[in-house]
Amino acid sequence: LRWCLDHVPAVAEARAAGRLAFGPLSSYLVARLCEEHPLAADPANASRTLLWDRHTADWSDELLGLFGVPRTSLPKCTPTRHPFGHLRLADRSVPMTVVTGDQSAALYGLGAPSPDVGYVNLGTGAFLQQVVEGPPISAEGLLSSVVYRDADRTTHVLEGTVNGAGSAIRVVSAEIGLAQDDVEASDVHRRVDEAKKAVEHKAKQDPEYARSLKSFDYATATIATQDGILTQLADREREYQVYE
Repeated sequence: LRWCLDHVPAVAEARAAGRLAFGPLSSYLVARLCEEHPLAADPANASRTLLWDRHTADWSDELLGLFGVPRTSLPKCTPTRHPFGHLRLADRSVPMTVVTGDQSAALYGLGAPSPDVGYVNLGTGAFLQQVVEGPPISAEGLLSSVVYRDADRTTHVLEGTVNGAGSAIRVVSAEIGLAQDDVEASDVHRRVDEAKKAVEHKAKQDPEYARSLKSFDYATATIATQDGILTQLADREREYQVYE
């Protein structure tokens, strides 16, 4: 941001005219998608700018001064759950009430995250997250992140990242002569087969559950992710669900 202010004339001109706005990608999307065009930043995305203070949940005056970034050009810091604005869908106006990042959102794929579970999210990168109860803590080599915040509570995690995991898999696959498509396809087929057997077993044990599945192909119900297809059997009495 500082470099742009110093070396990109259009940025300097926009600041001088009072119409410059900096922010993470999520802020741009919210401003463009919502009818109200708000300029806001949720904790998960704001913290990745290195300008956010996790203790005050706002931009850090010390870091802004260090990098020479004007506060007036930054989005308003908001909780994760916040009345950001409204999305116009055909003739309806739908409220946008939650904004967060991809890693923090992944923790909620199977419900509220638990401190007793370690979460691994694989894709372009590999990420291991552990929910921390209480105030944020620091650990050598790990990131401390906010994955959720509202008026009543804040959820922190410790996070270990391997940003080049996807590339590493491609390199190793090439070295051992295994095509990347084969790596992905074999994993998908295995998981779909496991899911099919699990659902069929439950259907045999529970006639009511079996009747609830008759309207769609439960054997290949999947959860689609950015980098592949995963399958997950819903617990307790919930059916198999298809997520986008």
